Amino acid sequence: IEDPDSPASPPTKALGLALAAEIEASLKNRLGSVRYFQGSIRVLRQIAQAAPPVEMAELHDHLGRAAIQLSDMQRAMRHLGLALKALTGLPDPDPHRMRDLTLALVSGYRKVADYPAAQEYAANLVRFDEARHGSHHPLVVQDRVEMGILLYEGGEVHRAIEQTRIALRSGLKLYRRDHPEIARIEFNLGSFSQEAGRISDARMHFARARSLFEGSLGEDHSSTARAREALAILERKSKTKRARGSDGLPPSERP
Repeated sequence: IEDPDSPASPPTKALGLALAAEIEASLKNRLGSVRYFQGSIRVLRQIAQAAPPVEMAELHDHLGRAAIQLSDMQRAMRHLGLALKALTGLPDPDPHRMRDLTLALVSGYRKVADYPAAQEYAANLVRFDEARHGSHHPLVVQDRVEMGILLYEGGEVHRAIEQTRIALRSGLKLYRRDHPEIARIEFNLGSFSQEAGRISDARMHFARARSLFEGSLGEDHSSTARAREALAILERKSKTKRARGSDGLPPSERP
């Protein structure tokens, strides 16, 4: 581990300490790893002020990922956010690093169920990839599918359906109708529609997903089985509801 008082330049020292903290943090069963990591943060805060933006971004990136290993998600999100901010301020930022950091922030906020923050970064990712590749690109379709899932998990099912329908329209311009990615999007639309109470839409999407999965992956694939089971459960619920009638009572209990 590098001595903080060595004559190395501030950026080199900062990155050396950040890497050491990451290694130490990964050894969770080693005595003192958490204490060392927390001590390194105090040193790095002082060093970071002298680091140029590129080095500062890398420093915060390492610290954020080390904090994730220590399950300190609040600190991790703060450092990853600072890393992204430092990169964004550069005249010619590395788009791959920016995308990777944004994905890490989406994943981190999702893990702690901070869906508004996760959705904000996910929306930024959609705009970022659209600006680079256009609306009809595999990455943009993937972004919108993930955005739909985040909205669904955050309780915004109608917005989830809207985002996923956009993903489906773009996906159909990229892939054949029988592509597994189209089947996955149809399955998501079935799940979201069912949650929204749109039973006929859910039935249609689950049936399409089952058919597409069977054609592209085979009858015995786990994705095919999931779609088949989802459709069967929906049908059983519908039959039970019809049997009970609009008043919620079975025929034998009606006056």
